[in-house]
Amino acid sequence: MISKKQRSVLDRLTVISNKYGKVWLAVVVIGALSIIGITMLQRSSASSIGSIYLSPTTATVSQGQIITVEVHEVSGTIPVNAVQTAISYNSSIVQYVGMTEGTAFPTIAATDTTIPNELRIARATAAGTTVTDDQVLVILTFKVLVRSGTTSLGINTTYSFIVQASDNTNILSGTSGASYQISRGQSGGAGKKK
Repeated sequence: MISKKQRSVLDRLTVISNKYGKVWLAVVVIGALSIIGITMLQRSSASSIGSIYLSPTTATVSQGQIITVEVHEVSGTIPVNAVQTAISYNSSIVQYVGMTEGTAFPTIAATDTTIPNELRIARATAAGTTVTDDQVLVILTFKVLVRSGTTSLGINTTYSFIVQASDNTNILSGTSGASYQISRGQSGGAGKKK
């Protein structure tokens, strides 16, 4: 069944074809599809639905400073009930200090801090509940060990997923880590000096 809107578009394309020929029709259709594709791509990358990211994404820190990093999941309007991810870091540059739980996923399914240079985290919502939008999974703290340089925190995509509550499918479509500049004597930044 064709809707009124689809019929209107088909009628306009028929007029273009009859008046200007099939070549112009092809040009109009290709142009319209290109615009639609670009618009959809822009919406997709702007919303980042089905993503896990770290915040802040960048900061300038100094030796001895504590970096506080939030691990977020974004599901948009899709109800989810579980998230699993692994955060990679360089233990010769930063030392893992601790973790604070977010409130959206109160069920601790797993936490593994025994793997060198990686933290594995799996959390779920309370039984029978779901969450949507942008939620803080956990808050991690690291201590800067070196005087200068850069360090990155990454997300291991092979271990990461976001579970859609309705059918238990993985809706993870992207991740975004963080990068920190280490500067001598810098105060402020992503954390506090200890």
